Amino acid sequence: MALKETLEKTLVSAQMQSDETRANARKEAELILRDASLKSRQIVNDSYGETQRVQQALVQLKHLEEDFRFKFRSLLEAHLKLVEQAPIAVVAPEAPRVAPPAVLFTEEDAVGAVAEVADSPRPEAKARCRFCRNRHRSQTWRLSSRPWRLRYQRRKPSPKKR
Repeated sequence: MALKETLEKTLVSAQMQSDETRANARKEAELILRDASLKSRQIVNDSYGETQRVQQALVQLKHLEEDFRFKFRSLLEAHLKLVEQAPIAVVAPEAPRVAPPAVLFTEEDAVGAVAEVADSPRPEAKARCRFCRNRHRSQTWRLSSRPWRLRYQRRKPSPKKR
């Protein structure tokens, strides 16, 4: 009987070990699946974030292109106006050349001109426009915060403090 009991104990212990091994294998498989699931979610989230960054960069590039087109068009229109307003040069017959006078200005004329310029009031310098570099009323106009809607908006006067 002792042999039979030892065989039963051996079989029971072998059965218990096989059950523990199966349970450990299941737990390990579940951990592997969870880890794979987390990694796949992380990859999907990273790809979604990268897609968002690329889309934002694309939108920014489109705005830059739109601004460039607007500035370039404005420049071309300004030059076209200059060309249209320029007088047409007519070739006149050449006048006889006369020798220039030896002295154009005296020292007294130069001193008087310098004093006149120094005494004249200076106008306030206006800021240059960042689009066309002209000095116009850029302090009263500003670029819209939404350039795809309105290009320019009139600035609202600042509220006066009491």
